Order: sequence, then structure tokens, then C-alpha cells
Amino acid sequence: MSTLKSYILKIKFKKSFIIILLTPLLLLQSCIEIVEEVTIHQDQSGNIALSVNTGGNNNPFMALINQFADMSFMDDITTNAMRVNDILKNQEGISNVRYTESRRKGQLELAFDFEDEKSLNNALYAVGGYEKSFFQPKLYKIKKNKFVRKNTTGWIIKLIEQEKENIPDEAIFDLIEVKSVYHFPHDARCIRAPKNVVSSDDNHTYTSSNYLSDLIDKKTNTRIKIKY
Repeated sequence: MSTLKSYILKIKFKKSFIIILLTPLLLLQSCIEIVEEVTIHQDQSGNIALSVNTGGNNNPFMALINQFADMSFMDDITTNAMRVNDILKNQEGISNVRYTESRRKGQLELAFDFEDEKSLNNALYAVGGYEKSFFQPKLYKIKKNKFVRKNTTGWIIKLIEQEKENIPDEAIFDLIEVKSVYHFPHDARCIRAPKNVVSSDDNHTYTSSNYLSDLIDKKTNTRIKIKY
């Protein structure tokens, strides 16, 4: 029995060691990219696209990681995305809901249009299984010439804690890049956001990027407020 236990411990150590050893290389080419892309129109309607990209067969590092970490959670992401897709199609003020997936390319995307701030937030609460009330916070605030996205780091940490048993290895957090892209109809006049937010040349687009491990360890504030 002691021999078997020793063998198992060696295997676990080997897996963790190899993942940690590869991390600096993988950070040069993000292994998994999660993107939230929001487009706001002049009439305060807009579009949201949420995507996950692992690079698929084009990312040689993913094949290597698959040998040492259970990546079946990607199947859960697909299942949840399809569930959300069905919920959104029945939400008032939500239209053009579309879900696309390519396992070969390692890509999936869920996107939809929204009429206004209210329909957007109501739909997001419905996805979570709740009905939005007056007292519950809005994830997005969209007013004339002003956009605010709530800090969601606390929610992310809580969700990860709830799903801890299903996470293959916490070292994977170093390989997941979380990116947010915001498009506006005019130049931004005032912006309050984390230091890592980068603007486009025309000041119509703002992008922020964090590795999931940094969001968890540093509790990075992801709130952004832009007047345009």
C-alpha cells in the first residue's frame, strides 16, 4: 500500500511540476483567452459577444497541457453556453442571439443584441436564474454619453470557490487571460478604470486584460466608468 501511495504522489508531483515548468512559456502565448466585447450605440442599445478561445489544434501547448490536466471543463462551458443561448432567446429586449462553436479551432462565442440597459441587465439576471429587482445591482449602466461596468472580481472568486472541486489544477489560472473590449460611438472625455486599460488611436475603443490568477490573488478591481 505504501508503494502504491508513493507512486501516486510521484505522478501528482510530476503533473504539477511540468505545468509550473511550462507556465513561463505559455504566458508568451495565452493558452486560453476569455473575451467580453461590448459595443454601445448612440441610442444606448448595443451588442455583447462572449467568447472562449483555446487555439485548438493550432496551439501546440494545449495538446501538451491535456496530457497533465483534465480539460473536460471545456465541455461544461459548451453545455452552459447552449443553455444561456436558449434563455436569452426568450428575453424581452434581446434579439439576434447566436451561438457558434468550432472544436477544431478551439473557439466558441455567444453574442446578442440588447435594446437598452434594462433589457440587458434583466437578461443577465435571468441567465443566472434570478429576476432583476430594483434593489439588485446592475452589471452594466448605460446612460446618455456614460457607460459603467461593475467590478465583477468578487463574483469570479466566489464562483471559483464554489466550483473548486471541478477545477483540474489551480496552475491553469496562470494560463487563462480574461480580456474586456468596449466600443463607443464617440471619443471618451473622462475615464476611470484600472491602469491596464488601453485606448485605441481614435479613443473609441478601450481594452483591458488580466490573467485569471492575478484577478484572484490581487483581487484586481475591474470596474470601468467612461464618459464619451
